[in-house]
Parts: sequence; C-alpha cells; structure tokens
Amino acid sequence: MKEDVVVYKGDAEKYDCGYKLEEGMLPKGETDQGYYLSGLTEFFKSHSDLIKEEDYQEFSKLVDIDSVRDYFAAQIWMNNKWDWPGKNWTMWKTIKTDVSNPYADGRWRLCFYDLDFGGISGAWSAYDNTIQADNYKEYGLLDMDTKNPAVLCFAYLMSNEGFRGSFKQRITEFDKGIFEKNAATKACERYLSIYQPLY
Repeated sequence: MKEDVVVYKGDAEKYDCGYKLEEGMLPKGETDQGYYLSGLTEFFKSHSDLIKEEDYQEFSKLVDIDSVRDYFAAQIWMNNKWDWPGKNWTMWKTIKTDVSNPYADGRWRLCFYDLDFGGISGAWSAYDNTIQADNYKEYGLLDMDTKNPAVLCFAYLMSNEGFRGSFKQRITEFDKGIFEKNAATKACERYLSIYQPLY
C-alpha cells in the first residue's frame, strides 16, 4: 500500500544532509530526516567494506543488490553527468513487509528520475568518463567518506569481488541487449510516436 512506502530524494546542493524524505511520514515525535535510513547508516558505521561474504550477505538483507547494480550500470552506461550522483538519486523501501509482494520486503531499492544530462551532449562528450569527470567530487560523493547513501551502497558493493564481476557482466548485457543500437532506436521511435503528436 502507498502509505507503507518511504522515498528519499537526494540533492547535495539543496539539503543540509544531502537528501530529504520525499514520500512517507516520520513517526510522531521523530524529527530526524534520516530516520528510515538509520539501519543502513548504522551498517556503514560498523563495516568498512563488503569483502567478507558474511558482510555481503548481511548487507543484502538491507538493500536489493540487483537494484543497485542495475541502477548504477544504467546511469554509467547512459553517461548521466553533472547532476548525478550528487542529486537526482532516489531510494525507496516498504516499511511493512508483505510476503505476497516481492518488492515489499523492506529492502532499499534505487530508481531513476531526471536524466536530462544523460547521453551525449556533443562530440566532445562522447568519451566522457562519467565517474572520473563527475563534478561532485568536492562533496566527497565518490568514495566511502560520502554521506550519500546511494553512492555508499555502490561503493561498498564494489569492494566485493563477486559483485564487481556481476556489475561488469550487467554492463556487457546492456551493450548487447536493451541499449544495443537497434533495440534502443526502436524504443525511442516508439516513444516518439506517442509523444510527438502532443507538441
């Protein structure tokens, strides 16, 4: 149910802590904006990486690892630069579990919004390294010192050898599948046929 879902949106420039509770209500008397993230932030405080399999498995109870993998693989593949990952990231989870719904398991998942700087902005950006050239380095958003929970999820997961292999494989699958030129062109043409008449 809608009232069982909490959503955080991030913007390092706009919010003091870098994010805000976008959907969902804090419990009565609670003022900490990061209340629902507390389990995750405590994990980050008590673990320095996910090299050990037992730590990786413990983390997987808090976060849908496939969601993080696919989200970051797609963002990097699409070359979403400038606005991301310092802002325009979203995390959500259910605060009640429902065994009949595989997404209502109380684990954090990432989702997209605002991809307007994604893609190629001209010949000069065709070979941009999205992560290396990110302009949010000043906020410490690309390492484990960041307070950005979305980036921390990815940074911690990348410390695990098995995850790194899965991540590499997923980007390769994107290359040959959903983002392959002909498949992507067909998808764009389909959306164009729907939305162009509205102009």
